[in-house]
Amino acid sequence: MTRTIDKKVVAVFMALLTIFMVFPNVAHASSTQITGRSTTAQTVYTGPSSSNYESAGSIGANEEVYILGKEKNQNWYHIQYHAGSKQKSGYVPTSTITSISGGTPSNEEFYGGYAVSTTYQTVWSCDDASIAVNIGSVSANEGVTRLYAYGNVMYIEYSTSGKAKRGYVFNPQFSYPENVTCAARVTNSSSISYGLGGDGPWATVGSVAAGEYVAVIAGSNSLNTVYVEYNTSSGRKRGYMSASNLEFHGGVSLGALSDMYGFVGPNYLGGTNAGPVNSTTYVYAGPGYPYASVGYLDAGETYVWVTDITINNHSWSYIHYKVNGAWKSGFIY
Repeated sequence: MTRTIDKKVVAVFMALLTIFMVFPNVAHASSTQITGRSTTAQTVYTGPSSSNYESAGSIGANEEVYILGKEKNQNWYHIQYHAGSKQKSGYVPTSTITSISGGTPSNEEFYGGYAVSTTYQTVWSCDDASIAVNIGSVSANEGVTRLYAYGNVMYIEYSTSGKAKRGYVFNPQFSYPENVTCAARVTNSSSISYGLGGDGPWATVGSVAAGEYVAVIAGSNSLNTVYVEYNTSSGRKRGYMSASNLEFHGGVSLGALSDMYGFVGPNYLGGTNAGPVNSTTYVYAGPGYPYASVGYLDAGETYVWVTDITINNHSWSYIHYKVNGAWKSGFIY
């Protein structure tokens, strides 16, 4: 197949020599020359799972594709393929690609973590603006999982009203916490709790399935627990889960993460009684309106204030509140 960006291969090669000195050695859609052919007509997914990620489109039997890399420790290839005059990227099972030439696909390592968009941004199907397709968007104050970045491109994972998606953002505009965060793959299905210890018992926020990815925001070595942000169809959510059910990316270990008690404030296990609220107040799973709403406080209802967190110059209060005998946590503005 003919590739539009091949015409710029010399210029790209020289630019990449400089980029590789600064950025991790990851598969770049604009640089790979590894090709293969699909053994069957099949759906391409935006991430390495038919259960957890939206469809990106499809390819035909014997269609030639570019292989950008292989999902680490998983049997999925990250590919780029033609969609009319444009191109898309996505994932297909390794067993469905044959006649590989031009090299050996390498494992993709995600040197990223938690990030929050500072403005509305379009998400694109590949890393070349001249052939990319608009596949979605992220809003101002929306959290995403930063997988990797190079040049003026960032590869992210984000929530949609259906399943999660992965895509590229040009000239990315994100803010990042000062503490160490990372991307991690769920190795065993796990429930997500609103909290741990202290005020319990804690209600369950939801769950993550094996193969999903989360952004790890903080952790505790002594408790073997992490504070994560993950994708849902109603928006991103946050909660606590066992670190044993995660495979950390980017060379980050549990001990390298900021202690979760420091992250949410020194009074995490107790907090300060506050309220009552003057009117119905919605509680969000993260510090921003794009996050999922996880409940509300009725007028006159009290809560436990833990700490304030400022995101993009907006201050949100992280709180605990009780529902039917169990504690929940969340953010109010």
